[in-house]
Amino acid sequence: MTSSTLRPLVAPVVLLGPPGAGKSTVGRRLAARLGFAYVDLDDRVGMGHLVQGGLADFRVREHAALGEVMALGAVVIAAGAGVVDTGPARERLARCCCVALDVNVDTALERIPDGTRPWLPDRAAGEPARRAAWLAREAGRAAHRAALAGDRVVDARGDADASVDAAERAVRAARIGCEPVDEVGDARQPIDGFVVADAGVAARLPRVDHVVVEAARKDAAHLFSLLAALSRGGVGRHGRVVIVGGGALLDVGGLATALHHRGTPWVAVPTTLLAMVDAALGGKTAVDVDVDGAVVRNGAGAFHPPVRAVLDPRFLATLSPAQLRHGRAEMLKHALLHGDEADIATAVDGALDDVAIARTRGIKRFVVTRDPQEAWLRMALNLGHTFAHALESRLGIPHGDSVLHGLRAALEASVAVAGLDAAFAHDARAHVRRLSPPPLPALADDDVDALLRAMRRDKKAHGGLRLVLLAGVGQPVLADVDETVVRAALRGAGGPDAV
Repeated sequence: MTSSTLRPLVAPVVLLGPPGAGKSTVGRRLAARLGFAYVDLDDRVGMGHLVQGGLADFRVREHAALGEVMALGAVVIAAGAGVVDTGPARERLARCCCVALDVNVDTALERIPDGTRPWLPDRAAGEPARRAAWLAREAGRAAHRAALAGDRVVDARGDADASVDAAERAVRAARIGCEPVDEVGDARQPIDGFVVADAGVAARLPRVDHVVVEAARKDAAHLFSLLAALSRGGVGRHGRVVIVGGGALLDVGGLATALHHRGTPWVAVPTTLLAMVDAALGGKTAVDVDVDGAVVRNGAGAFHPPVRAVLDPRFLATLSPAQLRHGRAEMLKHALLHGDEADIATAVDGALDDVAIARTRGIKRFVVTRDPQEAWLRMALNLGHTFAHALESRLGIPHGDSVLHGLRAALEASVAVAGLDAAFAHDARAHVRRLSPPPLPALADDDVDALLRAMRRDKKAHGGLRLVLLAGVGQPVLADVDETVVRAALRGAGGPDAV
């Protein structure tokens, strides 16, 4: 498979700043470090359009060029501060990782030769004050845009090496999304709302006016049971539902709130590590669907994020080793997507403290805030999951263990299809082994055929087998994969070095 068939699933990096900030110099070198392409947006548009057609025409062309370049995914884009002037452009920038290069006016003036910027007042024309004021305004706009995006502003007054180092640190830090400070809390404190709670934790809650769920099932019958409970409980459209439980209950309960009165606010109180790092963030709610005796995982659902999540670390002490392993599986997936060795080590056997959970949630938060409806970037979070959902539905393997086996299969396919370094894939598979998932049963030909049928029903499928793979460290891609590769990956997931 050629590289042209691989669609990068990473957020473009956009460098903002006034003329003289060093966007071109920093951008080229930053792109080389990240393994990204580099595009100067002004060069793409052609500065002659600004002189000939005026600013309004230039902004239209700039907006179109921004959309074209963003489609590359793995790209560093040098953009002028004025790109933030239009609403549509700001909406596009919200899907990127924005870094503003901050310089003072004196530094910018020293870096810009006269006559190189046709729209900039010329020093020779006796307009230094006007020139300085214009540059200061441009710098302020760039910094404001980055602040609005929740990304970074870096000091670019020093030499190029220091600026590139700072920009790289900013990009890597931005990929750990900000964690709201109010999310760590005590689930034993009263939370205003109608409570739906898992039976295993209901006794610990401070109130009695709640619905106790004996065993969360992600099916239509359970969904309608919860809908009836919300109606009986008198929950209005502007009421609030508090769902306390693991991932299955958050999924089906969240879908019930999405349907109840066409959307009712809800609060997620995850009680398992898996739910804390996955189901309680991002707003994917769903039930499984039975299709002629075969279960389609998450076959029906809605995007309906909770208005708040309350993470109570006390729940972790109640979990079994298997439940902790299932949560660490998602943490490992996030760490592989981020490409940070420290996060990978933490996922496998590090302390499960507030910082570790906040970081892994931050990796997911960075993605889902830029692509809440899973138009492209969010698909990266399905790394290993197309395999996993098939294993889960066909063989009844718990989700977390299915994810671990799915990651092994995806890593093998990544080497074959996406050019992932074999040594990195070997090390990553070793991390999976260290988590010690139960081994896969021997897969007969009929089993593999059934797994392939299940994978073709995956929501990402498009006339074939479409998988999220890794092309490099922290570089997920979407690929259409030949069946022979998938068969080999499935068998490899249960091979002798799998556990």
